[in-house]
Amino acid sequence: MKKQFSILAIFAAILLAVVAAAMVEANNNGGKGEVIGVTGIVPGKGLIVHVIALVPLGANRSDVAKEALAGQGARALTKE
Repeated sequence: MKKQFSILAIFAAILLAVVAAAMVEANNNGGKGEVIGVTGIVPGKGLIVHVIALVPLGANRSDVAKEALAGQGARALTKE
């Protein structure tokens, strides 16, 4: 009985992994998002950060860039 349960558990885990991989692949190929790199500065700390972010299909690149920098406590580099 334990052997049957183990085989069933392994089969279920493999099946879930295959389904998850298929979903990710479909999302990546069907969505055709764009990868961007954004450089910014952390105010008051003198740190420069470079963040890589994925822009989903239909999303605004500028908004995603600002969000990615804000997540690091940074803002975009300006002429100032």
